[in-house]
Parts: sequence; C-alpha cells; structure tokens
Amino acid sequence: MSLNKEVLAENILYHYFAEAGYNKSNLESESVRAKYDGEDVAWVEDENKNRRIELYISPNRLGSILNNRFDFQSLLKHEWESHATRILRG
Repeated sequence: MSLNKEVLAENILYHYFAEAGYNKSNLESESVRAKYDGEDVAWVEDENKNRRIELYISPNRLGSILNNRFDFQSLLKHEWESHATRILRG
C-alpha cells in the first residue's frame, strides 16, 4: 500500500504532535490536515472561532524543507507554542 503525499505529511506531523504530548482535543477533528500553500510550510487557524485549532502542513515541503524528525519537531514547536497557544488563550 502506498500513501499519497498529503496523507504521509498529515501522519508524520500528527505523530510528532502526539509524541510531544500536545492535547489532540485542541485540534479541530482531532487531526492534522494537509493543504497546499505557495509559501508556508505549516500554519494554524481557528476558522470556526471555537478555539479548536486547524493545524495545516504543506505536503509539497516534504523532502525540501522537512527532511527529518528534527525539522518536524521544530516546526511543530513553533506553530503550536507561538501561534496555536495564542488562539487558545483568546
């Protein structure tokens, strides 16, 4: 079975999200979503204004900017601790 790039990106980032001990109930649908973006590697949103985070990763960054676990861990730490926590606090 082969995974497409979107599913692979979502699964990798979610793995490190869980490994870091972040609370998945803070995520919309309790998942990470892949979405192509021209510039960003990852980003967070609260489109529903319900203080549940949509955490997106751009799958086209796999193998270019995101090459190893340290890249994913650093990216996640930045997105969650710098941006998501601000949204969660209101």
